[in-house]
Amino acid sequence: MTGFEQGFADTEQAAASTVKSAGAAVRAARALERAAKTGSINAIRRSQSDLDSALRALMQEVKNATQAWPFQPEEEISYLQEHFAAELRQVAAGNGLDIHERDRQLIAHPSIVSVLPASRAVRVDRKQVSTIRPSHLVSRLLSNQNKPARHNSGAFLEAVYAAYKMRTDHQLREGRSPSGVGPAVPLSAIYEALTLMPGTGREYSRTDFARDLYRLDTEGPKVTRNRKQLHFHSGRQSTIAFVAPDGHLLTYHNIAFSEVRDG
Repeated sequence: MTGFEQGFADTEQAAASTVKSAGAAVRAARALERAAKTGSINAIRRSQSDLDSALRALMQEVKNATQAWPFQPEEEISYLQEHFAAELRQVAAGNGLDIHERDRQLIAHPSIVSVLPASRAVRVDRKQVSTIRPSHLVSRLLSNQNKPARHNSGAFLEAVYAAYKMRTDHQLREGRSPSGVGPAVPLSAIYEALTLMPGTGREYSRTDFARDLYRLDTEGPKVTRNRKQLHFHSGRQSTIAFVAPDGHLLTYHNIAFSEVRDG
């Protein structure tokens, strides 16, 4: 089966041949113009013949270019649904980029890619991208690895604490445990609180949420502005999973906050 990379390459080559052929036609037309301007009948005859040949060659190249893309519309959607992720991972591996798949999303640290078949596009870190030639997309993902992080982990921690506080206010009024740590809350409940607005879940997936948790876990911060310390707790339910850069599967279950005591 012809993949997207080959299909794009063939179309690129056909377009380049058309540009070259069009250049030959333009040169023949200019030669005819010069012959007429100077009054050379012999040059006019030669230029007319050359222009006719160039035009016939150009028409063939145009036909080749318009037929070069091998996929019909319904085949494009089918390929994106069934084969595109595998081809992207194969091209990425050939360029030294590891892409892991989780919950039908592709993780190329630090980016998350979602395939959007109906739009003939992908979403990279919540931004829709229509330039999906695998080699081009891999170059973009590799470039993302070298860019400074734009994610505001501090703001994310504050949002997580606000969602946690919504779920536990009544319990916190009854007091904390002897350890000073508040009640544990499933991370699935935190995610639901963060995506209450209609459509938010489509823009901010559970995998996006898991990546942001991973950043808090590995990079911090873990203390809010009002001195509340984040704690991750294990559990048997409500798993939020993420694939680390080395391919290791990480699972997060519950969180809690405690007061930070000075001294």
